[in-house]
Amino acid sequence: MQDMNTVMSRINKSDEGVFVQASTLGSLEALLEFLRSPAARELADETGVKILIADIIYHLFDQFKAYIDNLKEVKKKETAEEAVFPCVLKIMPDCIFNNKDPIVVGVDILDGIAKVGTPICIPSRGFIDIGRIASIEINHKQVDVAKKGQQVAIKIVGSNPEELQKMYGRHFDIGDELVSHISSRSIEILKQTIRSLHVF
Repeated sequence: MQDMNTVMSRINKSDEGVFVQASTLGSLEALLEFLRSPAARELADETGVKILIADIIYHLFDQFKAYIDNLKEVKKKETAEEAVFPCVLKIMPDCIFNNKDPIVVGVDILDGIAKVGTPICIPSRGFIDIGRIASIEINHKQVDVAKKGQQVAIKIVGSNPEELQKMYGRHFDIGDELVSHISSRSIEILKQTIRSLHVF
């Protein structure tokens, strides 16, 4: 009984908690020690598992929804560079400001959405890659996105420094349309992004 009293004295007995049963005093002591100092939160922190706690179920739901919304935003930012939207651009006459890396030209957006980071290729020249859109300007103001019907200046930088840098006038000219280079990987990312928007 003395051993039992020693074990029981280390327990905070109240109306709330868990019911513990063991076949021996040693097992009970080990189990109580485990429950008294659980490592679940530390393990969750190590493995990236989020623990949500609330006394009211509605508050718990609000926490869960906010957590999911935040995950979506993080995922969107992570995949933004790899998700390539379709766009077709036409170089405007007398708007070639720099003909080699970085290529700076004025373009009409004939179709789609041009975004900073979009890889650009020339379909009429065997789909050669000329680089990625590094910046977009409308009326001398930097923007991240431009849409069909807008006229913008874009800066294109080489994607791979080890490759021969492409030049306007040598590898393409005003008669060539610039098109976003969409890979199967970028299509899959777009599909996953769209699916993830329908969690609720």
